[in-house]
Amino acid sequence: MPDASIFEGTDGPLGRVERLIAEVAGFYERSTGWWEVRQADRVAGDSWAIPEAAYEERFAALIRAAVAPLDADPDVPAVVGSVLVNVYFGLRAAGRTSAEAVEVERELLLPWLERRLEASRT
Repeated sequence: MPDASIFEGTDGPLGRVERLIAEVAGFYERSTGWWEVRQADRVAGDSWAIPEAAYEERFAALIRAAVAPLDADPDVPAVVGSVLVNVYFGLRAAGRTSAEAVEVERELLLPWLERRLEASRT
């Protein structure tokens, strides 16, 4: 799983979210085998409940770091997280490549975040 070091060299929330989109997609592609095991055997997969809770918190913290200073608005991390998970996997299930899914995520998130940033400055 990526950590906050992925944001090194990026400026502002738009750059960080763009980096986050690509890095999370890469993580999803690298971890496909684990997810398939978890889905195939939910009992064995459920033994990972504690590490999975830690993963969820780490993922949420990464999103908050990416969207700062907009992280105080609860809608922003929620929308970014939803797109990173639901849009990505929905598009992959529809036959899109990882790169195509990443591009759609960018098209959805970056203009929306830019509008939120502009509104927060006024």
